[in-house]
Amino acid sequence: MAFAATVVLLGLAVLVHELGHFLAARWSGLPVARFSVGFGPALWSRTRGRTEFRLAVFPLGGYVLLGLADEASYLALPLGKRILFCLGGPAANLGLALVLFAA
Repeated sequence: MAFAATVVLLGLAVLVHELGHFLAARWSGLPVARFSVGFGPALWSRTRGRTEFRLAVFPLGGYVLLGLADEASYLALPLGKRILFCLGGPAANLGLALVLFAA
């Protein structure tokens, strides 16, 4: 039971973190190709617009894949957009911690 609760809480923390990156990318006008919670093969997947949302087998992490051609395209973005995208996840985790602490 404790193991299942740990996996669920870790999955929630990953979801909040990746959602922070996702929202920061959207607010910056960056294209998002994939939003994934978990690694490995997909258990569930839906495409909405140009973004694929997926839940994968191992919920020990996740990622937001920008819809850019290559690393050079990312480095060509304005610095402010890159900083906002990178800080979106940690800011979301901090916000969750503050909400949980206040509760």
